[in-house]
Amino acid sequence: MPVQVECPGCLTPHTLADEQVGTRVRCTSCLQTFLAESTGKDAALKIEPMADAVPVSEEPFVAMPVDVPPPPLPRRPERDPPPPRAKKKMGAERVALLVTAVFTVFLICGAAGAVAFRVWQESRRTPPIQRYVPSVVIKEERPIDVVVQPIFKRIPLDCPVADVEDVFFSDEAAHVAAVLKGGDFNSLLDRYDLVTGQRLSSVALNAGPVRVGTIQHLSLSLDGTRFAYNDPDGNVFIVSAENSIETARFRPYPPRRGPGRGGPMLSPQRIARIDLITEARLLTVNPTGDIDLWDVPQMKPVFHVPARRERAFSDVGSGSALSHDRKTLAIFNGDGFDLSSTGDGLLIQKTGQVAKFNTIHTVHGTAFSPDGKRLAAIVTASKGNLAAEQMLISWEVATGQFQGAISVPHVQLALESRLAWWGMEYLLTGDKVSVTTPVITLPNGPRSHNIQLGYWKQRGFLAPNSPDGRFWYVAGSKNDATAFLTTVDPPDDLMRGAANRPDQTWWLTADGVVK
Repeated sequence: MPVQVECPGCLTPHTLADEQVGTRVRCTSCLQTFLAESTGKDAALKIEPMADAVPVSEEPFVAMPVDVPPPPLPRRPERDPPPPRAKKKMGAERVALLVTAVFTVFLICGAAGAVAFRVWQESRRTPPIQRYVPSVVIKEERPIDVVVQPIFKRIPLDCPVADVEDVFFSDEAAHVAAVLKGGDFNSLLDRYDLVTGQRLSSVALNAGPVRVGTIQHLSLSLDGTRFAYNDPDGNVFIVSAENSIETARFRPYPPRRGPGRGGPMLSPQRIARIDLITEARLLTVNPTGDIDLWDVPQMKPVFHVPARRERAFSDVGSGSALSHDRKTLAIFNGDGFDLSSTGDGLLIQKTGQVAKFNTIHTVHGTAFSPDGKRLAAIVTASKGNLAAEQMLISWEVATGQFQGAISVPHVQLALESRLAWWGMEYLLTGDKVSVTTPVITLPNGPRSHNIQLGYWKQRGFLAPNSPDGRFWYVAGSKNDATAFLTTVDPPDDLMRGAANRPDQTWWLTADGVVK
């Protein structure tokens, strides 16, 4: 029958079966084990705490024996020890790589240490500099729209500046300028009166006898009524500037025979420059330096002067120049210039030896002064084994005497480089690419005040060889990109007044000289 017992630790009553009396049982409340004995209600109960008691999860009370030892844990099977690895021997290549790596590390550490030591020495020697970092990014310099020299005259060309290809002048008596405009498909030759500023005529070159894209060199007659040009095949044309009627055509230099397939073939001779010296005379120069004068319009030869130079030239602006009165022709001879009369072809003068230099390699631009008394050219020259220098050199025309040389390393070299006189002692240089040039004072400098040909971020270009000896250029205004043919007075007073600001930039605009 069931027997009632109490846990001696927590006095929790438990009901046990008869066969459990005298055995050890565990209390479900305090988890202690005790010996279940029942001798009556007043029977004494012995409590024996177990040292190896373990906690169990809560579950309904079940009397179980506690003397049974727990089953042994399974043991992991022993593994055989791994065989010893064989030591690899380092070959010669690995030894060399290791030595190289160690040496490189030492070099890098040594260099870093030297730099750190030098920086440390400098920091001890000089006090730290407090550097100012501006909070505003400095933008590209632009005009402040202050006119420092007003215009003398300007003529509207009724087209953008980018459409103007070149400007040609008559003599001072006619005072006419011919402006070549447009591209390959709508070329125009417009004539303007430089006194009144009115347009005299407009000739569409592609609609007349002038073939599109064939003009290489062009010259306007003295009275401004006709112009001459040559094509790549060596043909020369004379055309009316008033109605585009062709008045003459001829080939001054016959084709040369050269090697070809199946026998010799003919190749055209190029023309270096053409100039209408008078209304009835046309001057031509070939790349070898031969000078020929022709009667117009019969195109009969008047004289022929063989070349006096060893090297050929092919550009109108690089190795030759014509005076403003069209009476003197300068041609580069390899060491300097030959000054010849355009009336009879006779040699007038040779320019003297350039001081400091004994070899002139190339010529990039040549121009007579407005009064015809001086000749200037941009050349690349050297002396002995020294490096070549780019110089602006000037001579006296009457005697050929060398006057001075100014270093101009900033001038970009181009086949279309041109010089423009600003008065009698200042020069500018430019081409169709570069738009910035300094004002150069002859004969020995200095170079001062950079000139921007056109307004800020607008292109302009020089128009030299005017009949009145004035400085003309093509540019837009500060408010519009429409082209104007503009002239300003020589900068004598302006240069003296701004002598304390030689690095200041000026802009040649249709509004005048702007800073």
